[in-house]
Amino acid sequence: MPGAIPDEVLDDIRERVDIVELASEYLSLKKTGDNFKALCPFHTEKTASFVISRKKQIFHCFGCGVGGNVYSLIMKMEGLDFPEAVERLAKRCGVSLPTSSRVDRFREELYRINAFAQDFYSQNLRTKEGQSVLKYLQERGLNKESISSFTLGYAPSGWTNLLNLAISKGFKIEEIERAGLIIKKEQSGSSPGIGDYYDRFRERLIFPICDIQGQVVGFGGRILKEGEPKYLNSPETPIYNKGQILYGLNLAKTAIREAGRAIIVEGYMDVILCHQYGFINTVGVCGTALTEGQIRLLRRYTQEAILIYDPDPAGMKAVLRGMDLLNEEGFNVKIVELIQGSDPADFLKRRGVDDFKRSLDSSEGLFEYRLGKALEKADLSSPEEKAKVVEEVIPTIVKTKDQIQVHIFIKRLAEKLHLAEEVILSEVRSRRRGVKEGEGLREHLKSKEKGIIECERDLVRLMLLDEDIRKETLKEVDEEEFQDGLSQKVIQLLKNFALRQEGLEVKRIIDLLEEEGKAVISSLILEERAKEERMKLVRAYLLRMRENRLNKGIRDLKEKIAVAEKTKDKELGLLLNQYQRLVKEVRFLKQGA
Repeated sequence: MPGAIPDEVLDDIRERVDIVELASEYLSLKKTGDNFKALCPFHTEKTASFVISRKKQIFHCFGCGVGGNVYSLIMKMEGLDFPEAVERLAKRCGVSLPTSSRVDRFREELYRINAFAQDFYSQNLRTKEGQSVLKYLQERGLNKESISSFTLGYAPSGWTNLLNLAISKGFKIEEIERAGLIIKKEQSGSSPGIGDYYDRFRERLIFPICDIQGQVVGFGGRILKEGEPKYLNSPETPIYNKGQILYGLNLAKTAIREAGRAIIVEGYMDVILCHQYGFINTVGVCGTALTEGQIRLLRRYTQEAILIYDPDPAGMKAVLRGMDLLNEEGFNVKIVELIQGSDPADFLKRRGVDDFKRSLDSSEGLFEYRLGKALEKADLSSPEEKAKVVEEVIPTIVKTKDQIQVHIFIKRLAEKLHLAEEVILSEVRSRRRGVKEGEGLREHLKSKEKGIIECERDLVRLMLLDEDIRKETLKEVDEEEFQDGLSQKVIQLLKNFALRQEGLEVKRIIDLLEEEGKAVISSLILEERAKEERMKLVRAYLLRMRENRLNKGIRDLKEKIAVAEKTKDKELGLLLNQYQRLVKEVRFLKQGA
């Protein structure tokens, strides 16, 4: 949230950056009336529902609900947090940020140290000692362009090469340690100095790991001689969380969006060779099973993924976990199982691009893959074996969101097992029932409030669009009178602007809301409606809200009266009088309406 960055600076940046120009760098825009439309980059669609308003400087997707202003757009497109988005847009439009509002100084220092280390490792690849590593890369099939694009390097032998050079360049020991580049000796004293540390990476091929913006956040090191571990990675730091990073995504994101799908592989070499052979939409998990954080990162660019992992038992187990997570997140997910003993890098070198393409084209969906694996080991003459097949496959059906696919899967499973579709369908329903019963109650409770919340939000919409309505309505209502939390927040912000006698811009309101609020407000503002008699609507909404509050008071009093009658409370008479007064007020309101 904009705390340390002054509002006037945020406003200046927002005014200088045109949201249409920014969006056009990522999307193919088509002008429709006063607005622009595009296919949404955040979900799969065939008809454009992503709307951008140059006049209001906001965007909203009427398909998936995402929305906001220039800050929201670049945050979502580039995976930035708010301060990073401000930094990026400030540089774009030439606005100088106050020193105190720079992105976390500590994080910036870590980025600087990592950039220094990456340059150090890269230069060592060209030394005499690094020639054997360069030869190894060439033998693995990497060309000069790939080595350069992925900025591969070499950590030389010796215990303190990087440490000594970093200190000579002005970096502090504690900062180098926090970046994960050096390790403290076990026998170091209470006030350790340079002699109490040694380099983490020594005699290893180095793979720099970058975030979505291409900044180096960590390193992976492969030993080329005898020794363990084969791969050594940076520890987690304030800028590196391996469960939130996909190797190569900074280079692959545009290709993923253009191709409409991502190829997910396991290792560094797999990613690099896939890119070299033209499959630039490839990313790697590199030493971890696919995580929810990585999937959320990926869905900014696509909702289709093909997984290719090493065909060993551990690799296949990781594949299935990853496929399940992708399926739950609504991805169209497929799997490629290469010939035994081949990883993508080796397969491309031995079999070439055409065979690799054929493997991708023949990839199986999650259901078909699980069904095939279950049938391989099943004796379908046994009812117990059929039940095992159902047990292995049915979780995939239950978690699939597309109901057409669910119907197809049920039909296919019934055919394979020679069972009636009704039997499979009944099992799916029983598995879902436990989830849906709880959800059903919540949905029922929500539906009772839905009408009044819609009423409140439309009143907020009118207040944002019309200054006269805003002034008059703020005189009559307080935020406490709204049931909807988002409406309460907006009313509070509007009052603050009014107290400070500042001009209101919807873009500024959006800045001050959480993610869900940004989407809702941008949707309300961009929603196309016929010409409306706004003041009549406002009066109707205020009347509805007043009636809702009175009815709630009546319900509360009924409960208190019932208790008072049982306990013969002395307050019963007073409660009855209050009840009658509220009933009369409701009657009066309805007559006036």
